[in-house]
Amino acid sequence: MSKFNPEFVTVQEAVKRGYGSRAALMKWVKANAVRNYLDDETRRRMVCAEDCEARVDARRLREPAPMTEDEILDRLAKSIASKAPALSAEGRAKLAELLR
Repeated sequence: MSKFNPEFVTVQEAVKRGYGSRAALMKWVKANAVRNYLDDETRRRMVCAEDCEARVDARRLREPAPMTEDEILDRLAKSIASKAPALSAEGRAKLAELLR
């Protein structure tokens, strides 16, 4: 659709297209994050498909890249190590025994 004549679809159709859940779409409507209007004849909420696509694209850009299991374990290990207090030799031995 053109900039001057955007495509509007029902919330139900927007959900079918995979833009998000009904709750998410209605949240966007309430926040005026997508152009929308209430169709007087059908009494259905209509949302701009282009705006929904833009929201989905923005959400995809914020997603982290997929990580391998080794990367996840390394990240968790570093996080735990940075939060743990310094352990004595006895404490390290107990921790090593727990992790076996």
